[in-house]
Amino acid sequence: MSQEAEDPEEKSEDYSLEEFDSTLQLGDTELNGVPYDEIIDNYGSDDVDQIVFHGDASKKEGKDVGTVSPDVYFNQLKETYQDLDKLGEELDADVLVLPGNHSPIEGSHGYEEGKDKQHVEYVEKMLEEEYEEFSEYEGNAYEFFIDLHENLTDLTETEYETEEGNTIIGMSDHFSPEIDTQNYELLKVGEDIEKLGYDREEVADKLYELQDKDGADNSKRKIKSFFDKPKVKWWIQPVGSGPVDAAKEENKEVGDIDPENITRETIENLPEDVKEEIMTSEHQQYLQMVDEHMELSDEEQKAFREEVARLGGRIENADGKVHVVHHSTPYHSDRNQYGSVVLADAIEKHGDKIEVVSGGHTHGGKGEYKLGGVHVLNAAETYSEIGLGEKLHTEINKMDVEEPARKHHEPTPEEEESQYRKVFEEIESLGSLEEFFSRQEDRHRQMLDSAAERGLVPEEEKDQEWEKMKKALEPQREEIREMWESGEYEQYLEEDEESEE
Repeated sequence: MSQEAEDPEEKSEDYSLEEFDSTLQLGDTELNGVPYDEIIDNYGSDDVDQIVFHGDASKKEGKDVGTVSPDVYFNQLKETYQDLDKLGEELDADVLVLPGNHSPIEGSHGYEEGKDKQHVEYVEKMLEEEYEEFSEYEGNAYEFFIDLHENLTDLTETEYETEEGNTIIGMSDHFSPEIDTQNYELLKVGEDIEKLGYDREEVADKLYELQDKDGADNSKRKIKSFFDKPKVKWWIQPVGSGPVDAAKEENKEVGDIDPENITRETIENLPEDVKEEIMTSEHQQYLQMVDEHMELSDEEQKAFREEVARLGGRIENADGKVHVVHHSTPYHSDRNQYGSVVLADAIEKHGDKIEVVSGGHTHGGKGEYKLGGVHVLNAAETYSEIGLGEKLHTEINKMDVEEPARKHHEPTPEEEESQYRKVFEEIESLGSLEEFFSRQEDRHRQMLDSAAERGLVPEEEKDQEWEKMKKALEPQREEIREMWESGEYEQYLEEDEESEE
């Protein structure tokens, strides 16, 4: 497991990356550009082994000036990749690059909704006019700029082996199969049946008791006669193994039920009469929450789980110390509510193999913290040192790491309207405000329990956090109550009906 980050008090004034496998990371330069001169003033070729740019070279909205023109966006793109290329040359280091969600490529931020599509088309047109060879890249400006510069290497979904034998794992630009964080928390609640009120040993004993009615040898705790029945062959199978073919399994010896192989899916797939005897009220409530609030299709859930498994395989197969880079940092219920849930889940399952995770995307979340024992470095709008050795060395802008205050995300009018509509639709379906508030409290409590289970909230602070959550809900509840009792809520439901027509 990774070593603790070095205590700032122990650092000498001339402490540098030179004695480490050293990475200089920067990104989210779309607002202020690459701090080229400052980096060159602070580092030499002996200090840096490789440079990582975690994405967002340009942005169609300028700082405090509204929407920028396509030519300004285009010129910033060129300047950013030129500066990165020059940094690689000056510091004699490979520059490993990710695209970021504002990159001028299909699928970039807002592209599918048409918000950035015209902007991207303008950029493509200017590229075609300036570079004849751009026609070979099928509109992918990011890929074109990487190939245009000698010192730039695309890190997207690839592994980079350092000279010291460590591995930098590149992820992507913060898009699919990432999922909404509320849906993610719902998925996590259902992953461990103990969170749904089950004791695995008791469930296994109950299954033995039920199969004993079919004459199995309960004294030996075997389930052969029961398990051989075709309709229940697949009861006790690990998640993902699928139904068992009774004919193929006919002669296979069946041992004791392993409580660890009993999952939520196991219980949900039991015959109805058996399920009624075993399913807990917490499980029933969870299924109702999923039915009412889960917005993911089975295909989307499958894609998410497959991506986590694929990333996990890359992490487990990597050599040396592992440094994972994403455009974003991982989702964290407090530190980064807009981070990567794929990365958060992979850290939970494979964190013992990860030394450090770095990225940006969330500009208000700069700093260093731990998630499941793994060091996370958010270097949005900054440049950062990451040194792998016997200890992990990290600094931001040549200063000991400090964590600035997070910027609060203000919902857009469209987001706010959608939230109100969902609330009032649920109240209407439940039939009362109090039932809605009770369900709302249950959901938040389950999410807090899930966060504590995964180490995101210290167990000893859980009750305190719960009181904070309840207090934070009060103003919202009062507002909802006033809108419901005054009839103001009807406008949101009426607008929804009109859109359906």
